[in-house]
Amino acid sequence: PHLTVVPVSTCELSPECRRIMRRFQQQGSLDEQKCHNFTNLMDLLPHDAREEVDRIELEEKFPFESLRKVIMGCELNLHLPCDCHSTEVCSRPVSDFNTSGTPCVDYSRIGKQQKEQGSSGKLLLLWCRAHILLQTPVLLSENTVGEDFTTVLLELMDPYYTISELGPCKPSDVGVGCLARSRRRFPTHK
Repeated sequence: PHLTVVPVSTCELSPECRRIMRRFQQQGSLDEQKCHNFTNLMDLLPHDAREEVDRIELEEKFPFESLRKVIMGCELNLHLPCDCHSTEVCSRPVSDFNTSGTPCVDYSRIGKQQKEQGSSGKLLLLWCRAHILLQTPVLLSENTVGEDFTTVLLELMDPYYTISELGPCKPSDVGVGCLARSRRRFPTHK
C-alpha cells in the first residue's frame, strides 16, 4: 500500500528556512490552504509565562527545573498567526504524526555541552508540552547521539508517551544528504 503524508504545519524561526518552506508550498509540494507555517515556538507561551521564562533565564545559572515548572504547568496559545495565512490567526492543527528536529546545539559535541541547561532547553520543554496538550499520537524526534538527550526526553514525556530509540542513524539512512554526522531518531507514541 502507498502511504501519503500531507504536511499540516511547520514551525521555523529562521526567515530563510521559512522562505524555503513557502517555496515548497507555492510549487505544490505543500498545500498552501491546508499547511500552516508558524514562526516561533516561544509564541506558544502566554504573556505572563513568557515573562516568567525571561526572568528565570536572566536570574538563574541552571534554569531548567524552574523553566520546566512554568512551561509544563501552563496552558499554551494554540491560536497563532502563520506565514501562510498572514491576515488570520490559525489554530495549531492536530495531526496524526509529527516529525521534528528539536534544537540540538546544547547537546552537540561541538557545542558548549550545556545540555538541558542551555538556551534551547525551553524549546524542548515547549515541544513536549505542545504535543502532550495536542495529544499527537506518533512523534519522530531527531537529535544528537548521546544518552543525555534520551534521559531528558524520557523524563519529560513519561507517562504520556512511550519512547524508543533508533540510532545512531547515518543521515543517508533516512534520506537526508546535508548532514555529515550520525543522529538518533526517537519514535514516540501514546
